[in-house]
Amino acid sequence: MKETLVAARWQDLATRLGIVKPLVAFRWLESRYQERARRYHTPHHINECIGILDRAKHGDAANPLVEFALWFHDAIYSTLSNKNEERSAEAAT
Repeated sequence: MKETLVAARWQDLATRLGIVKPLVAFRWLESRYQERARRYHTPHHINECIGILDRAKHGDAANPLVEFALWFHDAIYSTLSNKNEERSAEAAT
């Protein structure tokens, strides 16, 4: 069974940050993390990261921008590129 991202979690974050068209952004993220070539940067990885963030919810970890960065940190992934993080950051803006 394919693991998926938690839409309700994204919607809550999108509401807190005032994200326009949150469902469009969520579907885009979901499609990126479910790409066939991915072995590690998958929905499972993002869900695990969110769990770690929840356990550390104090200080900077409580900032919704930290969670936003977490959702996007591996959105762009190509084994042929050394600019995945940079391109992921650009996609978040």
